[in-house]
Amino acid sequence: MNKIYLILILFTFVGIILANVEKAEVSCTCDENCNDGNKCTLDKCNNGCCSNTPININDNDECTVDTCNPKTGISHTPVNCDDGNSCTADSCLCGKGCQHVPIACDDNNACTVDSCSNSTGCCHTPLSCDDNNPCTVDSCSNSTGCCHTPINVDDHNACTEDKCTQSGGVTHTPIACDDKNACTVDSCSNSTGCCHTPLSCDDNNACTVDSCSNSTGCVHTPINVDDHNACTEDKCTQSGGVTHTPIACDDKNACTADSCSNSTGCCHTPITCDDNNACTVDSCSNSTGCCHTPINVDDNNACTEDKCTQSGGVTHTPIACDDKNACTVDSCSNSTGCVHTPLACDDKNPCTVDSCSNSTGCCHTPINVDDNNACTEDKCTQSGGVTHTPINCDDNNKCTVDSCSNSTGCCHTPMSCDDNNPCTVDSCSNSTGCVHTPINVDDNNACTEDKCTQNGGVTHTPIACDDKNACTVDSCSNSTGCCHTPLKCDDNNACTVDSCSNSTGCVHTPINVDDNNACTEDKCTQSGGVTHTPISCDDKNPCTIDSCSNSTGCVHTPMSCDDRNPCTSDFCSWEKGCQHVALSCNDFNACTMDSCSNSTGCTHTPIACDDKNACTVDSCSNSTGCVHTPLTCDDNNPCTVDSCSNSTGCCHTPINVDDHNACTEDKCTQSGGVTHTPIACDDKNACTVDSCSNSTGCCHTPLSCDDNNACTVDSCSNSTGCVHTPINVDDNNACTEDKCTQNGGVTHTPIACDDKNACTVDSCSNSTGCCHTPLKCDDNNPCTVDSCSNSTGCVHTPMNVDDNNACTEDKCTQNGGVTHTPIRCDDLNSCTADSCSNSTGCVHTPINCDDNNKCTADSCSNSTGCCHTPISCDDNNPCTVDSCSNSTGCCHTPINVDDNNPCTEDKCTQSGGVTHTPIGCNDNNACTVDSCSNSTGCTHTPMKCDDNNPCTIDSCSNSTGCVHTPMNCDDGNFCTLDSCCSTGCTHTPIIIDDNNPCTVDSCCNSTGVVHTPVDCNDNNVLTCDYCSIKQGGKCIHVPMTQCKTFGKCGDDL
Repeated sequence: MNKIYLILILFTFVGIILANVEKAEVSCTCDENCNDGNKCTLDKCNNGCCSNTPININDNDECTVDTCNPKTGISHTPVNCDDGNSCTADSCLCGKGCQHVPIACDDNNACTVDSCSNSTGCCHTPLSCDDNNPCTVDSCSNSTGCCHTPINVDDHNACTEDKCTQSGGVTHTPIACDDKNACTVDSCSNSTGCCHTPLSCDDNNACTVDSCSNSTGCVHTPINVDDHNACTEDKCTQSGGVTHTPIACDDKNACTADSCSNSTGCCHTPITCDDNNACTVDSCSNSTGCCHTPINVDDNNACTEDKCTQSGGVTHTPIACDDKNACTVDSCSNSTGCVHTPLACDDKNPCTVDSCSNSTGCCHTPINVDDNNACTEDKCTQSGGVTHTPINCDDNNKCTVDSCSNSTGCCHTPMSCDDNNPCTVDSCSNSTGCVHTPINVDDNNACTEDKCTQNGGVTHTPIACDDKNACTVDSCSNSTGCCHTPLKCDDNNACTVDSCSNSTGCVHTPINVDDNNACTEDKCTQSGGVTHTPISCDDKNPCTIDSCSNSTGCVHTPMSCDDRNPCTSDFCSWEKGCQHVALSCNDFNACTMDSCSNSTGCTHTPIACDDKNACTVDSCSNSTGCVHTPLTCDDNNPCTVDSCSNSTGCCHTPINVDDHNACTEDKCTQSGGVTHTPIACDDKNACTVDSCSNSTGCCHTPLSCDDNNACTVDSCSNSTGCVHTPINVDDNNACTEDKCTQNGGVTHTPIACDDKNACTVDSCSNSTGCCHTPLKCDDNNPCTVDSCSNSTGCVHTPMNVDDNNACTEDKCTQNGGVTHTPIRCDDLNSCTADSCSNSTGCVHTPINCDDNNKCTADSCSNSTGCCHTPISCDDNNPCTVDSCSNSTGCCHTPINVDDNNPCTEDKCTQSGGVTHTPIGCNDNNACTVDSCSNSTGCTHTPMKCDDNNPCTIDSCSNSTGCVHTPMNCDDGNFCTLDSCCSTGCTHTPIIIDDNNPCTVDSCCNSTGVVHTPVDCNDNNVLTCDYCSIKQGGKCIHVPMTQCKTFGKCGDDL
């Protein structure tokens, strides 16, 4: 630049000289005559000759360019020192001229590579600190540079061994916690490490001793239940534990006293049966025990009293036979005892009752011919005897049943004409008898079926008017019958087609307003009907082509401005249309090669600065070129040795903390350095001896629990240590004595079961022990008492058959056994009560014929016995019941005229007798059925107005009867079809599906069906959005470039 300025100055100077040379010939008289009009010369007149000398324009300032313009004069223009390099600070110094001092780009950040780009200036490129080591966290410190901190591999899980290798990265290997002890459950806790939880061996069985063997695990040793008591049954159950149940020693022999000895078991001692009574034979029966059989004192003479006393022995005292009765002849028979022969008093007169008085002798009392029958005429003659002639009771009335009562005489009972038919009115005519008039069942209602049945009575069944047509309103008129009124289905809505379905009723089908043209807005209103209004698609954008597709609607196709040249930036302007601006590829970076390809566009090819040295950070300075900064490898970790390899870079080798002692936990931390902590070997198991070996680590030596005792099972409990459980010597055989000694071991000695009793068969049962089965002494002879003597065995004593009863004949036979046949004491006298005294024999006591009845005359006949002749109480009054009270005599009780029928008025008169007049029950209410119940009287049964039609509201008017009002089923919901059927009002949801997957179908209760088009707009102006009916309503987003120009964007794309 300075050279250019010097050349310009030189040319100016030469020009001035030449000008002066040309004018050297000019003459002058003064300096003014020499003015050449050039402000760059000094004009002088010397000796008449003009001289025009160039003036000195140099201001001795290197920072200006000195020039002179002949017209304007001298100018000093500051020098432009900008060298176009953003990496220099440009200035101008007096005496030195332009200075270009490189700028300082150091940002004092060790984490950036500082360089300068001639075009952009300082560049601070972040330093790459990746050491390709998965075991370090790579970072950068602004003061020291790259840091490679070993990652913390500790996952805070004491159950894993944590480490990191360059090849495998971080691994967390589960540690092995098996302590080879079957008595622990081995697990691992994330916080504390291996856990050896003592195994719970409790089997919830009260019959075992639970322990654990380190080698085999849980041991459940049966406990010894033997209590060494022969009088108990020893056993153990899971629920009840050990029980010692006393054994039953009852040998079922009443002749032994049963007890039990703890050492020998059951004992059966014979009992003594001597009662020190000379009048009994003493024995013992196995079933009943001691028997004291009275000796037989009977001398087989009925005329003696036989007895035995302890002091006097057996005696036979003659009995007295005088019965103090004048009506008998008294004697005694050795076989039968006293005999009292009745005296004969018969006088051969049929009209007397012959009897005998115990005090006076024979009596002949005239007989009472009254047979106590008011229906006969009674008399007695010597020739004909007693006669009872029936009387005539016919009252010639067909409405009475004529009969005769033995007590009251003729009875005229009103005939019951009730034919148990609720369909007739029952009455009676004195001349013809019962009359059954059919009742009138017609209720004058054409809406009921009237009938009467014997089971149900009068019924008025509503007729069914349902014509099974949902398009008619069914009702019934009491005067004309069923009515079927057509249903009005007009909903006054121009947007529905109204019709009626016989099965469902009114149908209001919304008309389809869709013209299948997405370019129109379709709707229907009640006033205007169906309209199809074209939609506007103008988006006011000159960069789009606007059109409408009948299938998808508005289409806004972006206009393409692409000139297929990647070296231009193509766009569309609302004002100018398509624009193509040349792309600048200059990145002002001296570290790249900038260019532009019409096929690929701008390319910035980085220059290669890699020096193949992993221990330097390679970068490029835009001003100076490649920079190779040495890498810092100090990771500030006392647990690693830091170095750098030209091939791999920084190396942080973990130091070896292993002290080769398995009893310490070796580790290194950044804060504490290397530590060797003794490990804990206590496994909390009382069955092991815990120690630690420097070479192998923790040792858990099983404890020996053998006590050299053959009578115990040795085991070990993790919680308490050695357990010595006595073994169970019980062989479950009640016939052996079980025991165990250290010398002899377990022995089972058979027990002795002989009870020294000749009345038992001795044996032993393995389950129950000694058995003493009673000896069977039954000789099958009913005439002997069978017993058993403990010393000699069975005893068969002849049975004493005497029952000490003078009224029986006693004997015993092998076939019939013991019999006590009653003797016969009948003296053939009806006026004596014959009996027998166990001590004296037959007794004939005169009977008392007073029946304490004031209604009879009492007497006694030897042949027939007591006679009680009824007295007559008839008062000839049909309104009284004549009777006789045993205590007071004749009674005339007014008859009860109540026929228990509240439907009649009952009364009785002496002239007319009993009458039952029907009452009237009409309550003048058309809503009740009036009748009369024989049990409750007048009933007014509310009429059943239910017409079994759920579509009517049934009620009743007192004046006109049943009313059936049609039910209003309208629920005011446009989304349901309202009707009435057999179950009542139904509100069936209408079908809203228009079979178009591209609409969302819904129904509004207030307005009806709505079909909302599916919104597929993805808000991207570069896509054509539509809903595909062919793909089941799937939204399709097609790039605008694929849409047909001004065509449809939809299923036909």
